[in-house]
Order: sequence, then C-alpha cells, then structure tokens
Amino acid sequence: MKERSNRNTALVLIFAGLYLLFGNLIGFLTVAALILIWFGAKRVRIGEKNKGYLLVVVGIIILISNHVMFVVGLVLIAFGYFYMKSDKQKLDEPFMQKQNIVQSIKWDKKQWTLKNMMIRSVVGEIKMDVSHALIEEKESKVVMQGIVGDIDIIVPDHIGVMLESTITIGEIGLNWEKEAGIMNKCTWTSPNYATSDVKIHFVVSYIIGDINIKII
Repeated sequence: MKERSNRNTALVLIFAGLYLLFGNLIGFLTVAALILIWFGAKRVRIGEKNKGYLLVVVGIIILISNHVMFVVGLVLIAFGYFYMKSDKQKLDEPFMQKQNIVQSIKWDKKQWTLKNMMIRSVVGEIKMDVSHALIEEKESKVVMQGIVGDIDIIVPDHIGVMLESTITIGEIGLNWEKEAGIMNKCTWTSPNYATSDVKIHFVVSYIIGDINIKII
C-alpha cells in the first residue's frame, strides 16, 4: 500500500512538471538556450570542460530568466523521478534519511558515524572521509540523490567499495581517473570487495554533478 502511494506521488510530480514544461515552451530564446546547453554538453564530452560548462550555464540562465515555469517543471520531474527511484533502493533497517533543498555535509575532518543512509537534496555538497568514521556495520549502503551535487569521498584501501554512479551532465572521478560528459554512468567494485571485513555500497545519482571518489 505504501509503495503504491509513493508511486502515485511520483507520477503526480512528473505529470505536473510536464504540464508546466509544455505550457509556454516554444520561442527563440528557448531554442537558443537549448542549443547552447546541447553544444556545451558536447564540449564537455570531448574534454573542453571550461568552455562546455560555460555554455551550459549560460543556456540554463537564459531558460531560468525567460521560463520560470519551465525550470519549476524540470525540478518537479526530477523530484518525481528520484522519489520513484528511491522506492527501489533497498536499505537495511535502521537507516538514516536526510532531505533538504540545499544540503552541505562535511564529514572529512571530525569523527562521524557511518550507517545505512539516504541523502537527498536539490543542491548538495558532500565531503566524506571514511577514515574518520565510526563504522557500525560490516556492510553499509549510502545513497545520494539530487539535482546538483558536488561529492568528494575518501575511503581507506582496506575497505571494500562498490560504486553505482549516474550523472546526466558532469564528471565522475575514480581515484585519479576522470570522465566527463552527458549520461555518464559508472559501475565499479574494488578488487578486495568480496574478501573485505568492511564493505560500503555507494549509489550516487545527480542530474548535474561532480563526483570524486579516492581510495587511499
């Protein structure tokens, strides 16, 4: 019953977003903005990141200034998508859930507790150093979702890591190797995952993001 209710909520958000999107979409500035975003994403994919991100940002600013409802519609669709997707994520009880419009988490200098958790936000900045963590379970799952995300994670090399990451526009960095582009997906499992006493499964999903994970 709860799963059906959550699915209905997600569908309502998505349909409301589509309604707002197509109410007043066609226009010269709209077309120009979408072309800039498309060219920007293409530049990012071929490695011209500075020029590419600049084009994307300019395109987004034009859309925001001329189509507020368009932007609101995109946000509603994104929230509906992540709401629906979060129902499919299986988290062992108990788990911690943090939801905010703007979220800034800095667990990189002081001691903190690692547990099963889900972190969702429109705009999120997360800095996580597992070497400073008190680890409660042998296996933990950390889910991070949102619209815009800047994620930096450091994990000691004796801990097994599984990563599932999806970024629509942006960059995923694993150790010191980085890949930028659109519809950027990464699935990776550390060689010691099966034999490690402590394991962490990271699931990271953002529309626009800069994701960096380092094993030290």
